[in-house]
Amino acid sequence: MADGLYIGMTAAVARSAQLDAVADNLANAQTVGFKAERASFETFLASNATPDTDKRSVAAVATAIDLRPGAMTNTRNPLDVLPQDNSWFVVKTDQGVAYTRNGQLKVDSDLRLLAGGFPVLDRGGAEITLPPNSPPPTIDAQGQVRVGQDLLGELDRVTLEGQVERRGEGIYGLRSGEAVQSTAAIQTGVVELSNSNALQGAIDMISAQRNFESAMQALQTYRRMDDKAIEVGRTR
Repeated sequence: MADGLYIGMTAAVARSAQLDAVADNLANAQTVGFKAERASFETFLASNATPDTDKRSVAAVATAIDLRPGAMTNTRNPLDVLPQDNSWFVVKTDQGVAYTRNGQLKVDSDLRLLAGGFPVLDRGGAEITLPPNSPPPTIDAQGQVRVGQDLLGELDRVTLEGQVERRGEGIYGLRSGEAVQSTAAIQTGVVELSNSNALQGAIDMISAQRNFESAMQALQTYRRMDDKAIEVGRTR
């Protein structure tokens, strides 16, 4: 029954990975700029299996970031901005350049403009810093950041082409591919919420939990069959 145990084990591991992704999505259903993670599965045969075997294993081969836009909400805050055409802001992190759809801009103690908690970069790749004792900046539809009549820089926007990975809360990077500069307009007074729906997340959680429990029950069944076979062998 070793094959059956292995098949049940791979199914349980795969569903466990799905549960982790669904739980993360559900927990961030109201997080600004959050992108849901989706698990994908694949069945496969063992390397020594014959074409007509029914002993197939399943694995969560990958999790991918769902880049579809989330719902927008009006805040009327002039420092809440959102790039159009599914573009991303560029930020500087400890791991290098990253990207975010979280446009709740803040000013830190060093007078740097932050997006998603990290310094937001301008078109030239530089941080945008406010002058001392300046009023709050204004941002126009072209992403130009001004204090009064002084232009401090233009918010960089890019579109992501390739495989995206999460690097923090609402912060993403490219595992492969490239970031292409965008001229998308900026909408002010709005933010984008998570593209993870709370109701669908709850349904997915129940489904994944049931699948995981089924895999564990299969493991227990195969284990009991193995124990029974050992007992029969001993009596002989």
